[in-house]
Amino acid sequence: MRAWLVRQGVPVESVIEDASGEDTWATARHASEFMRNRGLTKAIVVTQYFHLPRAMLALKRFGIVEVSGTYPQFWEVRDLYSMAREVPAFLWYVVRPMI
Repeated sequence: MRAWLVRQGVPVESVIEDASGEDTWATARHASEFMRNRGLTKAIVVTQYFHLPRAMLALKRFGIVEVSGTYPQFWEVRDLYSMAREVPAFLWYVVRPMI
């Protein structure tokens, strides 16, 4: 996604990656902490279209109120599996304890 953002004109120094996020929940936790420490209040999530609702929800669950998102315009056959997987994953993120 970093390469896609840079191709879209976002300065490379403006893109922050979470190298230690082993999953979306962890990345949302890390990102929200990073943002709070710097007084940042708005986030733009860039991920696959099927993953966007869950990634945005995770950030909101960690206290980031203004979250928007975008995604690259492409489709792959494996997206069928990924879309099906997102439904239970999204529901888990709705009720997941904030541990």
